[in-house]
Amino acid sequence: MNDGTYHDKAEAFAAALVLQAAWPVLLVTAGLIAAPVIGLGGPRGAAISLVAWLLTTASGAAVIAFSALLLFDAWLFRLMASHASEAGGAAAVDDVLVRMRLKPTATAGRTLDQRIAGTRRLLMRQRLLLAIFVAAFVVAFR
Repeated sequence: MNDGTYHDKAEAFAAALVLQAAWPVLLVTAGLIAAPVIGLGGPRGAAISLVAWLLTTASGAAVIAFSALLLFDAWLFRLMASHASEAGGAAAVDDVLVRMRLKPTATAGRTLDQRIAGTRRLLMRQRLLLAIFVAAFVVAFR
């Protein structure tokens, strides 16, 4: 991949990550703020509603945590894009992760495409948790 393509791809992915991190947090926050107003389901399904409310809260917190991870990844992609070459950017990201003690010293750096694939797996987990949040919210507050 030439340096211009690498830089543009890393910047574009970082910008998309910021958006993908923000809207689920807004949705979860709105749901959790609205929950006390809506109230739990009727007395007939109180136990089910309580379990669903607990699942809603836990999955909402997990969605917010994954959004924080995605924002951190966006920062790392921007750091990577700020370097002239892909190898230099990857080395800078690996150095930051080692210094933060988030990753052991790497013998071989990962390419931009490998890093994007790893972040897309985080995105899929976030979306799965968001789906669990919405389903549990509907059950708890129907």
